[in-house]
Amino acid sequence: MAPDFSTGELLIPEPQFGTTVLRPLYHPQDRAVVLGRICHLGGVMMHSSSILVDGKVLIFAGMSGAGKTTLARLWRMHGATILNDERNLIHCKNGKAIAGASPWHGEENQVNPGTGPLAGIFFLNQASSNRLHPLPLAESLPKMLTTSFIPVFMPGGPARTLESCHAILEGVPAYGLDFTPDARALELCRSVI
Repeated sequence: MAPDFSTGELLIPEPQFGTTVLRPLYHPQDRAVVLGRICHLGGVMMHSSSILVDGKVLIFAGMSGAGKTTLARLWRMHGATILNDERNLIHCKNGKAIAGASPWHGEENQVNPGTGPLAGIFFLNQASSNRLHPLPLAESLPKMLTTSFIPVFMPGGPARTLESCHAILEGVPAYGLDFTPDARALELCRSVI
């Protein structure tokens, strides 16, 4: 690969006898190529779900079991489009954060190619009641890094990821969202977008 992952040479192994599907990229090479390129473009890949509502993208981030897919499904029941419930791409273009799905889905087993301006990042915590609170940069930056895929395989990858997360969070509000799995949590999110 070129140092900025814009070009590279793909060496495809000889197909095995009886193979009918040609797969030029296997895991983890596929993700490494996309992650390397998005990193050089000033973006990140987050472990998150994303939805498109009213022309805006909302990101719901958290570790496995935090409720990313649950929240995305709730939004879909109320008219939003799920872009991806597992991994999403965010990058800054002309000073604006744009978000959309990566090719790798989660439980929903689908990816929607839509993109849009990122209106908010919500860091999830399942709770007995709903509560939304703004996160200052000092709190949101470590949370974003924790839920981002960091290209440690490339020189400068971690530093570039840190810079990208910082740039994104300077222009996009971040929130802590304690939520119960019902539609009341959606109203809290709507109140800030």
